Amino acid sequence: GKGVKPTFSLGFILTYLLKGSLMFFIWWLSPDVGLWLFILYSAWHFGQADFEEWGISSKGGAFLWGFWILAFILTSHINETNAVISQLGANHIPMKSGLFFESLWIELLGVSAIALLFVLGNPRMLLSLIMLTISVELSLLLAFGLFFVFQHSVHGWVHIQSKFQESHFKLAQWAAPFSLGAIAIFFAFFFQGEQFWSEQIGVFFIFLSCLSFPHVWEMHRFYRRL
Repeated sequence: GKGVKPTFSLGFILTYLLKGSLMFFIWWLSPDVGLWLFILYSAWHFGQADFEEWGISSKGGAFLWGFWILAFILTSHINETNAVISQLGANHIPMKSGLFFESLWIELLGVSAIALLFVLGNPRMLLSLIMLTISVELSLLLAFGLFFVFQHSVHGWVHIQSKFQESHFKLAQWAAPFSLGAIAIFFAFFFQGEQFWSEQIGVFFIFLSCLSFPHVWEMHRFYRRL
């Protein structure tokens, strides 16, 4: 309710860090397993947030939608994606020529997008498809950023605001330590220079997955309580 500030106890913080460490351990054991786990739980999280916003009650549909988003961003930037995967030590996405387009993956994703629109029938999905199509002309990181900032993060923020019934400013105050920490980490990578960035982007994605895994876990619990 209004005025109830979310609490972050020492136990919560330690458990959060433990989950992130578990994700790092999975990467260390098997980059392929780590990569697929990262993709699968990210797909679930993205789809869950969008479907909560759009009022669609379909867990299977949410996962398929989230998986479609990730698959589109990754395969529409396949050279950059494979460069990152190479640094991670996982297997590459194979290059496949399509019947009508340069990439078979884009053809399959186009057909599946039409199927998702037909089955779920939500017009706001079409706006997302247009945004993602525009992102093809951007770099892989900018394409991710476009979706993450202007769709996923907006939906999550609105849901949290609705739950606690507080102003944007108050939520920003609560989130400030985490936001500033994330910004500091990003700039620590960004300002190392282009060569460092290109050589260490795989490490950045592993770090990102270790941060996101406990976040996805907690947001899933949050949505179940809505």
